[in-house]
Amino acid sequence: TTAVIDRMIEQEYVERERDSRDRRVVLVKASPKGKKMQRELMRLRTRTTNDMFSVLTEKEKKEYLRLIRKVHDNLIAGEKDGR
Repeated sequence: TTAVIDRMIEQEYVERERDSRDRRVVLVKASPKGKKMQRELMRLRTRTTNDMFSVLTEKEKKEYLRLIRKVHDNLIAGEKDGR
């Protein structure tokens, strides 16, 4: 993990910052370049998602969401039950 963070620092996507209350703690935060990349990736994700679902009718999209929620709820219930 440290190697990944080091590479991201070298590429100027993130910055390390010491916690002002506890000097043992090192925080990693997005740099301006990293924030710009994040915005670009969010736009790309939105565009890709819109393209993927453009073939579905509104009714099909609602059904898809209903099924995803059903699967999600089942997974959450299983975690609570220890399944």
